[in-house]
Amino acid sequence: MSVGIVGASGYTGLELVKMLINHPRFVLKYLATTTGDTVIEQLHPSLVDVISYPVEKASVESVVENCEIVFLALPHKASMGFAKDLIKQGVKVVDLSADYRLDLETYEKHYCEHEDKDNLDNAVYGLIEYYREELKTAKLVAGPGCYPTATLLGILPFIPYIDTSIPLFVDAKSGVSGAGKKL
Repeated sequence: MSVGIVGASGYTGLELVKMLINHPRFVLKYLATTTGDTVIEQLHPSLVDVISYPVEKASVESVVENCEIVFLALPHKASMGFAKDLIKQGVKVVDLSADYRLDLETYEKHYCEHEDKDNLDNAVYGLIEYYREELKTAKLVAGPGCYPTATLLGILPFIPYIDTSIPLFVDAKSGVSGAGKKL
């Protein structure tokens, strides 16, 4: 399956490249950033002698032409505009921002007005351990993020045994990778 990454300059983009370059089912066909006009090993020197691949300026047309599925490794608030057009064109989208992982009211309370309300209800939460069947046919996958994944995988098996009327608190810490990197 042909795959692309929009947001290849950040840490998430780097990790996706490393996972996809030798993946048995995916063929990396497209890398993009907001500016383009470079090669991936210039953005990530750790990839020198591993992969040399052009990085284009992100465009819906190029994704549609090259990809069956695309990973959006974009900042929160940036993915929804891009995803909306890709989904209309039949490209499957895995969004790694918060743009599709929350309900409308919660998203707008913490981020901004959502620009793609139609697709928000159709996003499948990407926690494969709990949504495996739904993910098999999803056109839009909302990546759950590191904190929710760690928290939910530890808590969900116990939900039947927990009094959910009492607030549950999780105290979590992050290292430098959680800080992100400007595109």
